[in-house]
Amino acid sequence: ISRILCNLLRLVPEGGNAADIYIICLLYYTYEGPQKADKNRRYHKGESPMQTVRIGYVEIGEGRPCIIAPITSASIDGVMDTATSLADLPVELAEWRIDMFADAVVETPEGLMPDLPYILQSLAGLRTVIPVALIATFRTVEEGGSCPISDEGYAQLIKALCDSRNVDIIDVEGFHKSGRAAELIDYAHSRHVP
Repeated sequence: ISRILCNLLRLVPEGGNAADIYIICLLYYTYEGPQKADKNRRYHKGESPMQTVRIGYVEIGEGRPCIIAPITSASIDGVMDTATSLADLPVELAEWRIDMFADAVVETPEGLMPDLPYILQSLAGLRTVIPVALIATFRTVEEGGSCPISDEGYAQLIKALCDSRNVDIIDVEGFHKSGRAAELIDYAHSRHVP
């Protein structure tokens, strides 16, 4: 594990610190019936067990935890360098934090909106070099993100990312203040994006 952490720390941006990189382990319980349910996991009456999701060769929700490397650079060159360096690391997924990407949002008369042509062009380039499955995330300021965005802008971005066919997973904030999370999740699923 220490070798893996040392390799992942190479992704820390120049001038950054170890807090700039993190590992997310996706730990889900597999439900095999009431008699085999994990003692620490209690399913509420009527609650369905979590389903697994297969993205390429990675199955989320079963087996060992997955290692996810973040792509948090503000510049397109930094994003591409980080993505390219993932080929040398033992990671299964990468998460592009679009809210940390410079100039991802522009001021318009409708409020802060995503610069969709810029983001989608960058995503298309990223997709050509990234060796692993890609999670696209725009973390709002309310959820600890780096960049403000209007509610309508957030919805437009999520839909455009799904339509691009360049992301494997989309991260939709379940408690987004607009109350449109269910709509956006349904939209993603209609585009076959988990």
